[in-house]
Amino acid sequence: MIRGPAAAQSYRGMSAVSLDSGFDVADAALYGTTTLEADIQALVQSDGLGACG
Repeated sequence: MIRGPAAAQSYRGMSAVSLDSGFDVADAALYGTTTLEADIQALVQSDGLGACG
């Protein structure tokens, strides 16, 4: 969640740098053994979402 004008401006700046300058992308993706579903379930169970959940 973006909070306040300063944070929004910061996100805008980071996005502009990424889009204008580009960024390195790996040739091959690295995959772990944890599924997205399991990761989210672990976050919910441990209240890892903090104030956002």
